[in-house]
Amino acid sequence: MEPVKPILFVKDDTMGASFNYEIYLKNVGMTVARDIVMRACRVSSASDMGDDADQMRRTQERLLSGDQRGVNNRVPKVLAPNTVSAVPLWLHAQEPQGSGAGSFYSLLIGRVDYVDAFSIKHWMTFCYVVANARGSC
Repeated sequence: MEPVKPILFVKDDTMGASFNYEIYLKNVGMTVARDIVMRACRVSSASDMGDDADQMRRTQERLLSGDQRGVNNRVPKVLAPNTVSAVPLWLHAQEPQGSGAGSFYSLLIGRVDYVDAFSIKHWMTFCYVVANARGSC
């Protein structure tokens, strides 16, 4: 993944700022990645979720099974070594709401599946937290 940067979508003093995020894949391997499928969604979560890896893993598994409605953008199906995709996956999220206990955060959660040059299936997951009013992850 390339670093994720926020693009301000709308600044609303009543609901908070909204951002679009472009997520670009990068093949850091030595061989071609093919049959690439990238699924992701935005989840709003209370601050008490913290870094609950089990809850994030369940969301990623629901993306894979189709139980969680998520984005499956038209990312490239093949990516050469040391190449960044020309087409990003787009997600939308909001700045954190509230402060302290009971505040809500937007999480960008996803999974990438692909096959390497030796026909071995691989996958990776990601989770970004929108950390502040500037949309930084």
